[in-house]
Amino acid sequence: MELTQLIEDLNIPDLPKQAPKNFFDITGIRNKEVINSRVLSYFLNPKEEHGFDTLFYDTLLKLIEKHDPKVDLNFFRDDFEITEEEVTSNAIERDDQKKRIDLLLTGGDWAIIIENKLYHDVINPLHTYWDHTQQTHKIGIILSLFEVDKDKLKVQNKDISYINITHQELINAVSNQFSFTSAYNETSLFYLKEYFKTIETHYSMKRNIPQMNMTISELIAQKEKVNKLLNVIDITNADIANTILEIFKAKNFENFNGIGNLSKVFYRSAEIDSIFFSINTKDLLLKNTVQIHLAAFTAKLNDQLIDEMKSTTKSLVSNIDLFTVGTWADKEHTHITIYTNKKFLNRNDKFDTRFRELLDDFFFRKDGIVSQIKSLIEK
Repeated sequence: MELTQLIEDLNIPDLPKQAPKNFFDITGIRNKEVINSRVLSYFLNPKEEHGFDTLFYDTLLKLIEKHDPKVDLNFFRDDFEITEEEVTSNAIERDDQKKRIDLLLTGGDWAIIIENKLYHDVINPLHTYWDHTQQTHKIGIILSLFEVDKDKLKVQNKDISYINITHQELINAVSNQFSFTSAYNETSLFYLKEYFKTIETHYSMKRNIPQMNMTISELIAQKEKVNKLLNVIDITNADIANTILEIFKAKNFENFNGIGNLSKVFYRSAEIDSIFFSINTKDLLLKNTVQIHLAAFTAKLNDQLIDEMKSTTKSLVSNIDLFTVGTWADKEHTHITIYTNKKFLNRNDKFDTRFRELLDDFFFRKDGIVSQIKSLIEK
């Protein structure tokens, strides 16, 4: 009752909704500006195989005109090349000759310099980028998630400023000019959608910051109750581990790696030390999940024995949805079966009783999995 009251007394705000993962999240490259620049370069280049022609470039010119109507865009209409990570070898100062421009678009006598920003502040040598380009007509762009202070857009010692365009502006403007139809290549549409999604994810993360700060403040304000609850969880996890230890001792299985790591606690048969269990209860209290691996580990294993183990186990648990048989094996180690239950306990179940029944019903009953595997290894 005291624990129930403690949980009810905790007043924790709802966590912000997390954006679904996109391809950039899965591959771990969402925050990498260099990768983002490469994708943008691909879409800006009408010669690429995406099939969108000059969609991105025309949109970029419209945004340039929106931010600086004085720019004569007639100079920027001919064919162009795109360079990624252009080294500023033409810079005046020697120390500036190894800087890199994220994206450089160059035509006959014009250049568009793009400094791509996701999370880093604008501390780049904008004057170096400007001096490196030898063309007569130039435009400098800072592409950022949010608006940049005007002072940071100025080119040092020159009466010139870069134009600030946000990623949101760009993808919105492209979307307004584009129709996601089957007329385009399916792969190209996938790339474009994932690029849009990853930009949106950057903004959703920023929007979540106030909610995150509120949650942190509430947790700190209630730190005594939070720590008490965490302490109850730690003590309970330790009790669970000790209970499992005693249950396996009664079955003549010894723990051989300690019981502190709840995701991987090993118990080995005292009779045949090649048979062991791996127990995972780290998610029991928070997700009601228990996982049990039964494995054999011995240099004497061979392919025939492994196949017999799998066949025997399958015949014993073929009708049990919670069991996976023979998931992995080599000459020295085979997973005989893996039991995974994501709804292990009902409201009034007793853990020790439930865990002991599980072992007795499926693993340690007469002619059950353990005795059958023992017999195979002893043969």
